[in-house]
Amino acid sequence: MDALGTMTLPGYRFAAHTAAMYRLTRSDSDAKEKRTGWGFLIATKPPFEEPPVAEGECGAFEGVALYVDDEPVPLPELADFTGLNFFLKDSGRINGEVYFTFDPAEAHDVSDVRIRFIERDGSRYRIELSAITYEVLRTGPAEVRYSGWINVNEAPLWGAGSNSST
Repeated sequence: MDALGTMTLPGYRFAAHTAAMYRLTRSDSDAKEKRTGWGFLIATKPPFEEPPVAEGECGAFEGVALYVDDEPVPLPELADFTGLNFFLKDSGRINGEVYFTFDPAEAHDVSDVRIRFIERDGSRYRIELSAITYEVLRTGPAEVRYSGWINVNEAPLWGAGSNSST
């Protein structure tokens, strides 16, 4: 299996090909408030486990991504996140900027994000992340989970790159 980790959605399991977190700073349009926190990108390959598909139909997902690119996640200022159990109830700020987005083919907000930093190995952490996503499955809100390694980067990473597993 993939060296990074696995993302799950009820009935589906995906191997991650990219998992990174990085410092992220945003300012309001009037530049009065500057917010610094963390961005995240966890992207997967197509599912290696999924519900049966009827003949003539195609699978639901080609791969999924859970990411932060608008509003920095306000993790506490720590030199080492090991042992941190972080919970983010709201999907975003009052101004409408969202924290996490779940993207199976189009963007969906998420809420109730929990990130547990289990251990550190150099510039990466083993984490367990869970969140509630909406309007992705016909059954209603669903829990998406990631368990595995996440690399710490200096800058955002879009797509495959040096933080991807091979």
